[in-house]
Amino acid sequence: LRAFVREADAVPRIATWKRLMRSQQQQTWSRLQDAFTSDALALESALDEAERARPGKLHHEPAFAVPKYASLDIHLQPGGYVGDPLAGYLFHHGTQVFYQGDNDQDALHREYANLLRVPEDGRVQRVLDVGCSIGQGTTALKQRFPQAEVTGLDVGLPLLRYANKRAHDLGVDVQFVQALAEDTGLPDAAFDAVLCYILFHEVPSRLFAPILTELFRVLRPGGTL
Repeated sequence: LRAFVREADAVPRIATWKRLMRSQQQQTWSRLQDAFTSDALALESALDEAERARPGKLHHEPAFAVPKYASLDIHLQPGGYVGDPLAGYLFHHGTQVFYQGDNDQDALHREYANLLRVPEDGRVQRVLDVGCSIGQGTTALKQRFPQAEVTGLDVGLPLLRYANKRAHDLGVDVQFVQALAEDTGLPDAAFDAVLCYILFHEVPSRLFAPILTELFRVLRPGGTL
C-alpha cells in the first residue's frame, strides 16, 4: 500500500490535486481566522453568556491535560481543536465549506443519529456522543430521543464551549464533558447507546483498541455502539 501511495504521489495530476486541496484548506482557515479574530471579544463573550445561561451543562476541569496527539493542527486548522478559544466557530464554518452545502442544517449528523440502533429491549435513557466536537450529533440525538439524557464528550474545550452555546441557541437540553475517548472517567455500564461520528478518523490508530475497550465499559449489557 505504501509503495502504491508513493507511485500515486509521483503522478503529476494527483500531486497537483493534492497541492490544490491543501492550499484550499489553508486559505479557508486563514480567511475564517481573520474574520473571527476581528470580533474575538464579542464571540468569547457569547460563549461565556451561554455557560451562565446553562449552569452545570458544560463539565471541564482546569487541570485537564490535553494529550499531544490532540494538540496538533488537525486538518490544518490553526491551533487544532484545543489551541484557539474560537476553534468552535472556526470548526463549524470551516466544515460547512468542507461539506459543500450538504450539512448546513446538520443533515449528516441527523442521519447518523437516526441510524443509531436501539437496544433490543427498547430502553434508551442515557446516550453518549463521543468525539462530539461542536455537538451537532449530540443535539441530533436529543431530538431523536427527547426523553433521554444525552451527553457529548470531546477533548477540545473550545469546541465544547461552542457546542454549549449552540445547544443554548437551539434550545436543546444536552450536556457536555471534556474528557478523552480512551479514558472518559464515566461510570461502568452507564449508557444505553453510544455514537461515534468520525472519531476514529481523528485519533492515532494505536488508540483504537483502548477507545473501544472504554466504550464497551461505559455501555450497559445489551447497549449499542
